[in-house]
Amino acid sequence: MKELIDFLSTQYNPRFSELLIDANTGSVRGGYKILVNGRDIDFLDKLDTRILDGDGIAFFPLVGGG
Repeated sequence: MKELIDFLSTQYNPRFSELLIDANTGSVRGGYKILVNGRDIDFLDKLDTRILDGDGIAFFPLVGGG
C-alpha cells in the first residue's frame, strides 16, 4: 500500500503522501480511511497491506455532520 501512495504522490501530487500519512507515526492520519476491496486497511495489515492486480482501492476523507 505504501508503494501505491508513493507512486500516486510522484505521478499526481507531491503532497498526497504527506497529507495522508502522519510523518511522526507513519500511520494514516485520523481524518482519512483507505479501503482495499471494501475492507478498511486498519483491519488488514495497515500500510503494509498487500495489493494485487484487480484490487479496488478507495481513499476517503472522513466527514461528519448532523
